Formats: sequence, structure tokens, C-alpha cells
Amino acid sequence: MTNEPDSGAGGSYDSTRSSSPTVPGLVPDFITGAAALMPRGEFPEYEFLRELGRGGMGVVYLARNRFLDRLEAVKVVKGPWSEDQFRQEVRAAARLNHPNVVTVYTALSGSVLAFAMEFVEGENLSRQVKLRGPLPPARACAYARQAALGLHHAHERGMTHRDVKPQNLMVFRSNGQDVLKVLDFGLAKFAEPDLDSVAVLGPILGTPGYASPEQVRNADTADVRSDVYSLGVTLRFLLTGEQPGEDDPSEAEAIQASWPDGLAAVIARMTAQGPADRYQTAAEVASALEPFTVTGPEPAPPVRPKRKWRAIGSGIALLVLVLGAATIVLSGGAPVASRGGGSAPPAQPAGRPFVSIFNGTDLSGWVVDGGSADQWCVESGAIVTIGRKTGPQTWLLSQQPYGDMRLRFEYQLEAGGNSGFVFRAVPGERPILTPDGRPTKIPYHQQVELSDPAEKEWEWLPTGQVDGGSGKSDPALKPTSPAKLRPSGEWNAVEIEMVGQSLKVTLNGNVIQTADLDQLIAQGSRFPALKRKEGRIGFQQCRGTVRFRKVEILELPK
Repeated sequence: MTNEPDSGAGGSYDSTRSSSPTVPGLVPDFITGAAALMPRGEFPEYEFLRELGRGGMGVVYLARNRFLDRLEAVKVVKGPWSEDQFRQEVRAAARLNHPNVVTVYTALSGSVLAFAMEFVEGENLSRQVKLRGPLPPARACAYARQAALGLHHAHERGMTHRDVKPQNLMVFRSNGQDVLKVLDFGLAKFAEPDLDSVAVLGPILGTPGYASPEQVRNADTADVRSDVYSLGVTLRFLLTGEQPGEDDPSEAEAIQASWPDGLAAVIARMTAQGPADRYQTAAEVASALEPFTVTGPEPAPPVRPKRKWRAIGSGIALLVLVLGAATIVLSGGAPVASRGGGSAPPAQPAGRPFVSIFNGTDLSGWVVDGGSADQWCVESGAIVTIGRKTGPQTWLLSQQPYGDMRLRFEYQLEAGGNSGFVFRAVPGERPILTPDGRPTKIPYHQQVELSDPAEKEWEWLPTGQVDGGSGKSDPALKPTSPAKLRPSGEWNAVEIEMVGQSLKVTLNGNVIQTADLDQLIAQGSRFPALKRKEGRIGFQQCRGTVRFRKVEILELPK
């Protein structure tokens, strides 16, 4: 799962960081500050690997369950809640067992309260729409239908969510299809008032614009029909890309004209002002949406002019404080997969295709850093470099700097080889010091490792690790999942996504890294790239022959 002030944070766990103030006396030291340290030793049954996100409920960490040898997401909860009350709520959430609901494993208590849940590697729907624009109707309805099935499972067991919104709906790939999971079911009452939520007399009422009218008036009256309302507002967001209250009436009719016949009526019924006028169960919603999830060619989403956000309520900043987007180890049951184009690649923003930044014939637009130009060349449409067993490593950097982006390329690594992808670099930078305190003779840049997993020499530099490549003591973020490289001599496909401090790496269709760069700063990294909003990208020459081709980039809006 991923989370950030709506970039996401996955994501990736959309790695999301909240700017919400902490509450003195209620929040332990290890979850305060922008670069918080992990709670090492707090729960000995877990090995805490990194912070994934933070928001109204507290902080989420990626952790390994030592007893089960399983990656889990552990959420440390803010607030003055009694242990008995907390355990009761977590036990209720843990009874849910459905392929479209994130599984809660257990409650944890020590000097703080926490609970462990599935670690889901995917992308929340808010982030997906932000990066790619409005979704095609079949896909949007398929996602909403899966959410309705998960909600109905919980409703039958006497639980309501009370905060259904795009940030709490995670999508990941399973067996080539999209699967959606609902996050934080039944645990919304443990959230504290965020900048995107309202509190009256203690209970959290949900998110402005998504909460039903009766929920805003009195949270205690919210029932399953309130979740139906919130899901309807969410579906409308997926189709339009507009937050609640942002819809321009002059454009609404034109947008709805591109929807299948009858879909607007379904959404209107889901979002009726009176609970009695809505669908009475989430199961009814799932049935109503099913006809619109039929797989077929996906039309381009409607092109809409961008407008500045208008405030929703006085003093409410529209920030997305995502916590749930960690990564999931699936446990039991066949996932309910999207039938709305689940096997299709993600749609790109209309009119914004990937752009090639390597012409396949020469190194125009690229510069060599830390070595001579003859250490890099072009052969058969690919950038080629041969790393030396002895001698300094060099770098090939783009002449143009880039900020938030999605980049993809293919690379071929000979047996025993090592290389890397460089980001937010400045030529000639030497952040690493020698033992006597002087800068090194060669540049070093922050990078994503690309190495041969069969070579023991690179066990400390696995593919997907984010580091500076300067030594075993160098601060590093280990891969979220092991890399599955193709045999030596075959091409591997890589996609890099960088939004703010969130970095996601996909290798051969599998997400292997969801990193929050602030964690490297917290570990003491000296690399200036970690604090830049933009910089040059490129590749490292280290060991063995490495080839790169099909280097393409999509710059994301700032």
C-alpha cells in the first residue's frame, strides 16, 4: 500500500507523509517528526523495516513477523484509547475474511497501541486518478463493484466503514488482473482529526464531500447506507477526476454523455440525499454495477481543463493523508478480479505520452560524469558500458534535469554484473568523504541498484535497493520484494515512478521497491539528491557489460 499527501503514499504502500501536527503527550517520540525512526524493540516479535506512511490514525510500518517469516503492515495508533476498547475493535475487524477487504491479523500493545494487517503492494485509487486521469467507465465500475462486495461482507457482520474514499481503496495485480481491497475497516474511530476530516464531540465523521449528509449531522446514525453514499461519490470521482464539490455544472452533462446508458442513474441513486432513497445494501450496488463492468475496448477518458481546487468548508486543507497503501501478502481465497479491463495496461493521461530520451544512434543529450566519454558507447540501438574489475566507476547522466516522473527502460546485464539507475543527480557531486574527511576522487550519486543476484559479491547490493553505492555501511532501503530477473543475456523491463519523496520500482511487471526517501535522510545519508525536487537521471558503470535501451519518460505535473 502506498501513502503521501495525495501523491499517495503506495503506494505505492503509496508512501505518504502527513503534515498533520502531532498531539503532545499522546504520541510516542518515535512517531513524531517528519523523519521518524522505526519503533525498534517496541514489539520484539516484529523486525521493523521502514516507515510506510502516516496520517490521522498514526504511523504505518513495514515489518517482518519473525515467527511466521511474513511481511506485514503494522499501524501504531494515535490517541488516548483504552487498551480494552482498542482490542475489542481490532478483534471485530479481524473477523472479516474477504478477498476485497484488507485482513487485520492481531492487536499489539506495549507503551503504545498497534495492530498488524496484510501488506498490500499496490496503488490507491486517488493516486491512480491523479497520475493517469479519469478512469474508463468499465474499469471504474469494476473497482467500485469489488469495493461493494467487500463492504457487504462487513455490513453482514454488523460493521460499517464510515470513511469510504479513493485513498482507502487499494488496487494491486494478481494473476494478471486488478484486485481491489478496502482498507481500515471499522477502525476509523481511532483516527484523529486530520486536515481532511471533521470531528464533532469526538467521533470522526469521515472525509468532507465523501461523508453522507446524515453522517455529517450525527456520526452515530451512520449505517450501511452511509457507506453506499460514500462509494457513490468515490465512483463519480473515478469517472471525472474531480473532487466532491469541484464539478463544473457546465461540464457535467458533457462528461456524463460519455458514460454508458444508465450509469448516471445508478450513481444518482447511490448518492441520494435521503438514506431511504439509496440502495439499501452494498450487495444491491454490486448487482447494479455489474452490467457496466463488461470487458471491452476502453475509450480514452474525457479531457478536462484543469482548475484550481476550491476550499471545501472553512479552513479545511484538501490534503490526502493516506495510510493504507502498504503491500499485501495474500492469505487464502481467490481474489475477486476486475472484469473491467483488468489485464489492460494503465491508461496514460490524455495527450501525454511517454517521450524517448535516447535516440538509439548516439549519446546526444547525455554526458559522462567521473570518467572519459569512451567508457560509454551505442551499439545496435542500445547504450553500452563495460565496467572494470579495477578502476573507478563512472556515470552517464541526462543533460536535462527531471522532477516527478515515470520512466521506463530495458536493460541487459551479463553474469556477475552490477550497475544502477541514478536519480536527481548533479554532475561531479562528491557527498562521500574519505577516512581523513576529504571528498572522494570520483562522484557518487543516489541510485537504484541493478545487480546479478547469483553473484555473492552483490548480496549487499540487491536489485531494487536504494543507496549511494559507496559501501556496506551506506544508508540503504532494501527492496520491498525480491527481484525476479530474466536469465543472463535477456532484457529486463524496468519502470521507475517518482512523486515527491515517494519512489516505486517495477521490474518485469512486479513491484520490487516502494521507498520513502525521507527514511534515508533519517538514517543519516549525506546525499543532497534526497532533498532535491529535481535533478539529472542516468546509469552507473560498475562491473560487467551492461546495455540499456528504450529509455522513455513521462514527466508528471508539479
